[in-house]
Amino acid sequence: MSDDRNLSPLPGSKLSLKPRQPETPSPVRKPPEPTRKSRRKKSKNASHHSALRFLGMSIGMFLFAGALFGAFLYHQATGLEILTSGQAEMARGITMLSIWVILVVEAFSEDMMQGVLSIFLPPYAFVYGVFFADAGPIRGLTLALLVFLGGEMYFTPNNALVPKITNGVMAWVESTQEKLIQEDTRPDAGF
Repeated sequence: MSDDRNLSPLPGSKLSLKPRQPETPSPVRKPPEPTRKSRRKKSKNASHHSALRFLGMSIGMFLFAGALFGAFLYHQATGLEILTSGQAEMARGITMLSIWVILVVEAFSEDMMQGVLSIFLPPYAFVYGVFFADAGPIRGLTLALLVFLGGEMYFTPNNALVPKITNGVMAWVESTQEKLIQEDTRPDAGF
């Protein structure tokens, strides 16, 4: 039998097989195609490496941000005069606001509902940052911030940010309620 003949599977069919070309030895060997099992192993190893990388980024950012927040907390607790109290409060407020904005942007990039919840319920942004954030550095940054806020409430309770914000929001709610309840402050509807 000759390999050069035209092989057709059925009489009258237009399909034909090409003659087989003899293989020439090549100086470069191609690796064998991966089997299904080896592909699974690679994907498991790849996911294992990405999980370790995610954990490493989270821990690294936690340590870096924790060191910065710890220095700021030490500055507050010991009463160092590197920054005045006004500068320290402004730096703390800008830092908290910028971290919250980062969390909101990350939440919107993940899911619209997560972003809406993060905007209208600001504490939810921190819950999102700890449990649902897909970026390792964001998770570490959020954990460091929450540890800092807890340490601030423990070491400097009179100057802590969380009670100040809570008291400010409660004062605003009470003044708004009083304005709504008092009849003489509301304008006449004109009826």
